[in-house]
Amino acid sequence: MAASPIPATGVGWNTAIPDVDQPHGNDYNEHHETKMAVAIRCNKEHVAFATASAGGEHKPGSAVSYIGDMSTSAKADTMPLRRPDAAAPWQTGGTALTAADIGRCAYDTDATYGGVYYILTAVGPVTWEELGVALKQAQTIAGVKTFESLPKVIANATDFGDPGENPDDSGNRTPTDDKELTPKKYVDDKITVITGYARYTEKYANNTAGTSFSTTTWTKIVLTDEEQTSITGSSLATGVITLPAGTYKCRYFVNANIVGTGNLQTRLRKTDGTAATVVVGSRVYVDATYGVSQADDKFTIAEESTLELQIYSGQSGNTGSAWDSSGGENQIYCGAAFERVS
Repeated sequence: MAASPIPATGVGWNTAIPDVDQPHGNDYNEHHETKMAVAIRCNKEHVAFATASAGGEHKPGSAVSYIGDMSTSAKADTMPLRRPDAAAPWQTGGTALTAADIGRCAYDTDATYGGVYYILTAVGPVTWEELGVALKQAQTIAGVKTFESLPKVIANATDFGDPGENPDDSGNRTPTDDKELTPKKYVDDKITVITGYARYTEKYANNTAGTSFSTTTWTKIVLTDEEQTSITGSSLATGVITLPAGTYKCRYFVNANIVGTGNLQTRLRKTDGTAATVVVGSRVYVDATYGVSQADDKFTIAEESTLELQIYSGQSGNTGSAWDSSGGENQIYCGAAFERVS
């Protein structure tokens, strides 16, 4: 005759016992065994049974996701390692995660790194892959950004700018929420808005030398022409450029004809205000008679300033190289272009 162990343990699960020949005196033990066996298995993934029909709900990580603080010292550094029969934060005790658990989900509630869903993608070692940000309210996620409350109602959300479609839609509504600001920031970061442009040149008739310079002396290149400008307050006088306060991108080039070989240096120099300052510079080595020095850089001036394009060489010479001695067109030896970006 076969029967459950006495006293009951709940560890076994043999549906062939007790057999029909067991005495009725064992009934209570068999009932106890069955309840214990069910409870042991149920409690692995369910809330323990209790009075008043309580218990039996799925534990976090079973039919519902693990949920809790999973970032102790760094992001996602205490993700679950055990099945839900272990106590939160599921690091020890209970049953270790196996390949059968792949696909379980977890949600990190940490105040700094939380608001992120994860899915178990591998074991040995346990690997949780981040699925993305889940927003319920305004929050800041370290290393990501500060998010507004979502969802957010957008006024006139039927379009982003067909004037007249809505009575109060001018077509120029400023982006306000994350769905709009995120792509706007990306575009703004990738482009530079140019608010003004100016270009100056040193121009002479053909077969005419440009600015002369002496040995080892910084000399102002006498720019002669303001080719174009849309920067209010900019001007050119006797080779000196005047620009209003702002941030500029500058590109310049200098053609030079020197006697012999040596270093050739050029610079754009702020010559007024509290301190004279070199804002852009370039240097080349000339191993023949002619050389070209050029630069492309950005600078900021806090006040209206005068600037000079200057040249320095170990040899004397003049701007302009191999100028056309036969044609009748003017020659451009040097030039400086400015784009105002703020």
